[in-house]
Amino acid sequence: MTFFTGKRKAGFVGLSLVLGLATAVLAAPQVSDPKSDVRTIKSLGKRVLVGPEASPFNMPSDAAVGHDGVLYVLDGVNHRVAAYDVNGEFRFQFGSRGSKRGQLLFPLGIATAPDGKVYVADSGNHRFQIFAEDGKPIDAVTLPPGASGVLPDPFPFLLDVSPQGYVFVVEPINTRVQVLNPEGKFVGFVGGWGVKPGQLFRPKGVAICADRVFVTDSYLGNVQVFDERGDFLGLLADAAGKPLKLVTPTGITSDPERKRLYVVELKANRVCCVDLE
Repeated sequence: MTFFTGKRKAGFVGLSLVLGLATAVLAAPQVSDPKSDVRTIKSLGKRVLVGPEASPFNMPSDAAVGHDGVLYVLDGVNHRVAAYDVNGEFRFQFGSRGSKRGQLLFPLGIATAPDGKVYVADSGNHRFQIFAEDGKPIDAVTLPPGASGVLPDPFPFLLDVSPQGYVFVVEPINTRVQVLNPEGKFVGFVGGWGVKPGQLFRPKGVAICADRVFVTDSYLGNVQVFDERGDFLGLLADAAGKPLKLVTPTGITSDPERKRLYVVELKANRVCCVDLE
């Protein structure tokens, strides 16, 4: 069993981008611990995944849920994807360092499609790769250089799409989440600059689950919860109502069928599994 339970529980460019996820670009203010009277959203418990026993995670950045609740964890510095079942049992992994078909180089983002395919932002190789749900490589799309001739580093995981088709895009430097309607038109923002509950300082990931918007803040070390209109609901907390304190929370994904969130803690080299009420 790979879950652990507790009370609280290419080259240089690609690596520098991964490291950059854990650092603030602007000067960081001093933040005190949340007060006991802050609004919270209780969960049913917290467990963590730390990677295959023989090869722990090394700065994972993102995760995605596929068919039957299979969790795919993007383990960037290990240049691989690790797959787990709904019980937290490690099943298989795919990818290795390199530029050949099926190999990865400091990948940063991952997503799954309704047909089961797995899409990986193979950032160090300046391409997207498409895999079958069992990890077999299907195709690769190399991205052309920009007008300046610089090769792009695909980085698509800072967004999620609601069941109604609204797109929630995280803007880390602008410290907010921008919301677009299904036609791609701007309709509003979630959050804004600050360090108080309901404000964002360094947002990194967003996930929609049960009509709620969950946003990770890598500097504040928390997950903030909003409704789809952008109104603040509370901080994600444990079963006792104490806000969860996480280590550089980055990518986040949801399993709506099981009312579960997976939060990637980049510098802690783990994935936090939170079951919602």
